[in-house]
Amino acid sequence: ENESRWPAVENLLEQAIRKGEEGLPVPRGDVLEMWVLLQYLETFFARFDEDQSKTINVQEALKAFPIFQPVLGDLVPLDSEDIRPFFTFLFRYGETPFYGPPYGNGLKFNYWRWHEDQWSFEADRVRVLEILAALNGLIN
Repeated sequence: ENESRWPAVENLLEQAIRKGEEGLPVPRGDVLEMWVLLQYLETFFARFDEDQSKTINVQEALKAFPIFQPVLGDLVPLDSEDIRPFFTFLFRYGETPFYGPPYGNGLKFNYWRWHEDQWSFEADRVRVLEILAALNGLIN
């Protein structure tokens, strides 16, 4: 199963880092950035995957939230009380509520933020790469 996911991982690495056109040779700087990104990913899991399940669950994500709250608060156009649901939404869906089908992700996000008692997820490394790619899309 891991082999079947590798093309998706390659695509996510490219989305999270590359700013050039697909199919062009990978510049040395991009290779170094990918290495740093993979190190960051492993460091994130070493720090926050407390049960060593190779996934980040709701409780683990919420422990990580205070570290990422200031940056997300500057990055996303949301009220401060919506940053926490936004952070956990990323782990659940791997995308921001700002894109997708008309009203689709916005409605999904509203339901998510209003039903915290139903929050549940197990985000693996691929999901965290999806999050980084989605956040990079907000910057570029």
